[in-house]
Amino acid sequence: MLGTDTLRSIKAIVRNGVIWGAGWTVLAFLTMRGGRLTGMMQPFWWVNDLGMAVRIGVLGGVVGAAFAAFIRIAYRGRRLAEINWVRFGVVGGVLAGVFVPVLFQSLNLLSGELVPLKYIIDDIAYCAVFGGLMAAGSMKLAQIAEASTGDESLTIDDPSGEALRAGGSPAVGTATRPLQHERRPGGE
Repeated sequence: MLGTDTLRSIKAIVRNGVIWGAGWTVLAFLTMRGGRLTGMMQPFWWVNDLGMAVRIGVLGGVVGAAFAAFIRIAYRGRRLAEINWVRFGVVGGVLAGVFVPVLFQSLNLLSGELVPLKYIIDDIAYCAVFGGLMAAGSMKLAQIAEASTGDESLTIDDPSGEALRAGGSPAVGTATRPLQHERRPGGE
């Protein structure tokens, strides 16, 4: 049976996938509509763009879940305030740009043939941009939320800080918060 920390990690990874899927859907729809309005893409009815955006969003959900799993390992125990959101976005873009063609080619290989890279090069560029935007945006929002609550105990693997407040162990990757002593009258 899975422990509560494992279940919490799985739920966080799934939530990140859902958020990235929704974000990629919106980004894809706006990109396609913008391309059609400016004449860079052939005009289609907006419902066609919405259907394609949803498919891209599903891919974004898979990429977001994979990114969350990677980040939970690579950034384990680091406080949100310690992470540069721009660098985090670049890492997200690079990982999305690498993950998508590897995923596509793996699936094509399972079906019996490889697709030449020239046919998916634009997918790599869009995925890198969307992944970078989602990674940077989600990190910046998390840092803003942390700053607004005044709770500096939030870490990558325990975004709610619950484990720290409950006396969590650093063995599960949560950082320990120094004890804050109450100030006594007279400055002692």
